[in-house]
Amino acid sequence: MEKIGKICVIGIDGQLARSLSVHQNVKCFGRKKIDLLDGDKTISFAENVDASVVVNAAGYTSVDRAETEPLIAHEVNANSVGAIAKIFAKRKIPLIHVSTDYVFDGKSDRPYTETDFPVPMNVYGETKLASERFVEEAGGSYAIIRSSGIFSEFGSNFVANMLRISVEENTLNVVSDQKFDPTPASALATAIITISSQLVANPEKSGIFHFSGKPTTNWADFARHIFEISGTKLNVNNISLDEWPGDAIRPLNTSLCCKKIERTFGITQCLWVNELKR
Repeated sequence: MEKIGKICVIGIDGQLARSLSVHQNVKCFGRKKIDLLDGDKTISFAENVDASVVVNAAGYTSVDRAETEPLIAHEVNANSVGAIAKIFAKRKIPLIHVSTDYVFDGKSDRPYTETDFPVPMNVYGETKLASERFVEEAGGSYAIIRSSGIFSEFGSNFVANMLRISVEENTLNVVSDQKFDPTPASALATAIITISSQLVANPEKSGIFHFSGKPTTNWADFARHIFEISGTKLNVNNISLDEWPGDAIRPLNTSLCCKKIERTFGITQCLWVNELKR
């Protein structure tokens, strides 16, 4: 791995930021330094931060709430990213931007590749796709990483929510017809560190990449793995996505093909069950 200087992470409390913070030469910045809803503070940060690489691990991630707060979601996920991408391009600082599998409509019967045409089904997906376009158009060195179902020991995520609910309930209804690839935040963080060093040395490697855990599963079976590994006795009932009471439309299949990131950076998918056990 090439030597690299400071990796500055936008975000401090999220799963990915906290997983990145354990690596050497990584410094995370929260809202005291950069607030993606505060244009002046955001631009000042981008113009003055001392970094070899910047990772944007922050964003508006509430899929359902974005339906009722589209302007805020767009400002955080898209407009602010576009503003900093231009500055980092001008300063010749590579930007690694984390995107989502929700840029796709979920109608494919195979894992999505980076060349598949994105068709978001909800506001969240639309804002993340807009951010991708802004990063590409800025003209700098970049890596856009689309990921799926991120989980970790930190903060609020599906694993933590299932374990919390298991204390309160004996039976749980979980969606069984939505396919996705659970991704350990720790594995994504390690992938980002690898990409950072290579992108500094070889900016021509810029592009969009998919990274997720394997194999593909569904939320109900993922929940069953959580309860089995944790020794929790709880019945999981399968329900369809149509029965889920969310405000946003969700894609049925967001499995990601991760061959490009392996070819370009030598990064292979991890088995999510191993990290789930940890």
